[in-house]
Amino acid sequence: MKIVNMVCPNCGASIQVDADKKNLTCNYCGNNLYLDDEVQHVQYDNAEETGYQFEKGRQRAQSEARQFSAQQYGAPVQQKPKKKTWLWVLGWIFIFPLPLTILLVRKKHMNAVLKYGIIAVAWIFYLIIALSGKPSDNSNNQSTSEGTVASADTENPSTDNKVADSERSVTETVESEQMTSEDPLADFYAEFLQSGTVGNIKELAKKYGLYADSRKTGTGRELFKVAETYDEARVTSNTDEYKGDYYVRIECTILGDDTVDSVELVDNRNGEASETSTDKEVTADDMYALIADFIEEYNSVADNKITNPTNYDIHEEHYRTEYRLQAFNESVGTFGEATDSTFEIVASKPGMFSDGALTYHNLRIYGSFNDADSAKKALETIVPIIDSSITVEKIQAEYSEYRPDEVSTFIKGDSGDVTFYIKHAPSNSAYKFDLFID
Repeated sequence: MKIVNMVCPNCGASIQVDADKKNLTCNYCGNNLYLDDEVQHVQYDNAEETGYQFEKGRQRAQSEARQFSAQQYGAPVQQKPKKKTWLWVLGWIFIFPLPLTILLVRKKHMNAVLKYGIIAVAWIFYLIIALSGKPSDNSNNQSTSEGTVASADTENPSTDNKVADSERSVTETVESEQMTSEDPLADFYAEFLQSGTVGNIKELAKKYGLYADSRKTGTGRELFKVAETYDEARVTSNTDEYKGDYYVRIECTILGDDTVDSVELVDNRNGEASETSTDKEVTADDMYALIADFIEEYNSVADNKITNPTNYDIHEEHYRTEYRLQAFNESVGTFGEATDSTFEIVASKPGMFSDGALTYHNLRIYGSFNDADSAKKALETIVPIIDSSITVEKIQAEYSEYRPDEVSTFIKGDSGDVTFYIKHAPSNSAYKFDLFID
């Protein structure tokens, strides 16, 4: 039910009526009222026919629109299928009668006799070309085969001859790989001075038909010996280093970057020793590098590691009385710290405190500690690094002859003597014990 407000047209009273009812009565004057819903009801005649005609006209309009669009823009262009041109190219190159046949067969207006005549001539010409090369190849192969068999029969009449020829071939190959020279050792020495390295000593010796042997002479050191015989080249002990009449002796440093320190051509064949040697010029950078290698090796095995290594001028910092000597003019130093201890490591050039090349024997190590046990522990770690032939047991055996808190002695190793002491520090020192190793 829907209630609407309206005014009675007879008495002018405002009344509320039900909109769903058509005939109403005014409550005040009794006038009958008619409520218009303002909806027009139209009755169509022939509605079905009209709908059919409308749909027919709509379809005709759509058809005309499509025809107009096709006339204005044209029909869609269809892409032609791609031709396989590469097949035609291969056909013309390798089997030219085949594409020729296809093209002639497709020609509808060509005389049939002429067409098939051309095809036949093309195929005959192609077959003649294809067959013309085979007889010559066969004859060449046959002649080559016969020549090979004849050569084999002539050169290898028996199995024994085959073995002999094989051995002779191997011998000739080996001899051709080696350099022929009147004095191969001198030639080896000359070439090694030009382009020799630690890594190619044995390879270069083999090139000249020589023998090469090597031996570790200490931490970071290796000795090579090259000679014409194996016995002269062998260096299994210290006595073998200068054994022989004619050889090349090479000393190398194998710490960090491998370097050749000295090369000697030793000639004792006339009864008098004659040496030609070349020594590498040692620089401050080389000595600092030696100290750095030592610290790295020490830290790899020590419990109390050296930290904050700092290079310094020994004549300006951490000065000691012995630095006034001429032997220390070009020496360099590195200062490092450890737990309750310090280290001063000084490197000098070869010839000052050791002979030959730059090794750990060129180092002087000063340490300061708060107790004797820490100093002994550092000593037992450092000395075997300088000379691997000196063991901890040898060092500890020296303690038995001295006071528990002081020791001063030296130990002979394979690469030289190592001198050391542990003693009480001066009263003005911040530490209680001093360690010295040389």
